[in-house]
Amino acid sequence: MNLMNTGEIKLDKKNLVLLSVEVEGLPQYQEKVYVRTLFPITTFYSTLKTAEQRKRTYYYSPFEKEFEELLIKSLLRKLRTWHGCEINHEEHFARIKLYNVRFKHRRVIIYKNTVIKGWDGIFELSLHPKLFNLAFDVGLGAKNSLSFGCIKVWKENEVIG
Repeated sequence: MNLMNTGEIKLDKKNLVLLSVEVEGLPQYQEKVYVRTLFPITTFYSTLKTAEQRKRTYYYSPFEKEFEELLIKSLLRKLRTWHGCEINHEEHFARIKLYNVRFKHRRVIIYKNTVIKGWDGIFELSLHPKLFNLAFDVGLGAKNSLSFGCIKVWKENEVIG
């Protein structure tokens, strides 16, 4: 609504007139679905100290088991926050697996002089219906307000970089 009220959007120092905005509805629930990222997925990170005692931010990669764990914990936290309910994800089997994610899909984005590392690619989701809807409504992982973790259902004829 904010975009429509403003009537324009700034893109790389240019003002563009906004004619319309279209929002896709939620996809129909599927026990297993393949999704592709519209914007990279980033997880909550750890702050480590180097040998020189300097702080370093460590972003988990999809090739580490913590990546999936952090994504599921994030969805469960969002479910509590947004809907005031909880589910036992172990009873309802929550999985987020790599399908087509390679090192070349890693993205480094600088936002307000802060480095954020995320991952593009295709992921296989097997989620409880409430978690499924949240994943599409608010995104996977962290920094969703910056569009990180935005996903859509992947169709096999779509190619990613």
